[in-house]
Amino acid sequence: MKRKCLYSILLILSMLCTCLTGAVAEEQRKIFTDGDYQYAVLDDVSVEIVKYNGKAKKLTIPDMLDGKEVIALDNHAFSACSSLLSVSIPDSVVQINENPFSGCRNLKVIFISPEHPYYAVIDNVLFRKSDKTLVSYPAGKNQCKIWHNNAYRYSQQCYKKYGA
Repeated sequence: MKRKCLYSILLILSMLCTCLTGAVAEEQRKIFTDGDYQYAVLDDVSVEIVKYNGKAKKLTIPDMLDGKEVIALDNHAFSACSSLLSVSIPDSVVQINENPFSGCRNLKVIFISPEHPYYAVIDNVLFRKSDKTLVSYPAGKNQCKIWHNNAYRYSQQCYKKYGA
């Protein structure tokens, strides 16, 4: 009986160590810089933008950084870019995490190609095509009105001062 209890405790401790090691490894991902962009390498050929430090008014997000394809935008990667009025997202971006443009109080226009396989823009509002979920509502828009036959779901960010 004592032996089973000891084995159980050892098993639990080893599981905890495994979980903690994974969590620490995720927190310590290496961040690189290319111009105004900070990014994390996802694999040998692709990256995720984690922070934009520029002051552009009209921004075209690059499809490549340091020779690697930009495929993702991290949570709040462009947050608080008060100078940003419009942004264009390349087709290479296939993952956009929660509201990458939060706090961009002057952002009015989001552009993405109509042929983009995963995302769409309707009235300058960014949606995920697969489930029609709101991804980003530009804070510079003066209303929080999404129509399109009430087919789109609202996310909480739409109610937080127009996506800010």
